[in-house]
Amino acid sequence: MQLVRLRTITQRRIPNASRFNARARQWKWEAKLIGSKQINAFCMPRGKIAFFGLLDTLKLTDDEVAVVTGHEIAHAVRERARARIAKNQLAQLSAGVLGPVLGSGRYADLFRIGGNLLTLKLSREDQNDADIAGLDIAARSGYDPRAGITL
Repeated sequence: MQLVRLRTITQRRIPNASRFNARARQWKWEAKLIGSKQINAFCMPRGKIAFFGLLDTLKLTDDEVAVVTGHEIAHAVRERARARIAKNQLAQLSAGVLGPVLGSGRYADLFRIGGNLLTLKLSREDQNDADIAGLDIAARSGYDPRAGITL
């Protein structure tokens, strides 16, 4: 029942996601519930959304679910994960090239660790942008974006 609810809310939001990325119309959007007590959500590249513990534990309203899915959809359409992967690959390449050159390889591990830290998490700016775009998507989909306050 909760999965049907999540998918219904998500599908209602998808048409409004393409205003941020036209390619999103072609993605195979899918929402999944993960049986876990952990409270979290994420969206992988090309529209795969996962919810952990949010619906059962927090007893979210439809408007609150719409705010969360909007936030995650915004990360997907902004292609944050793809950008992080590319940044990580560049950091690893740089570490592989600069490590041996600088200090005869003594700093290769330091370059690699530094590159990993730089690409590990989304920035606060990325999160704020996803909040704003997610609220926009929620409102355009007929949900109350003020639910983000209670959430």
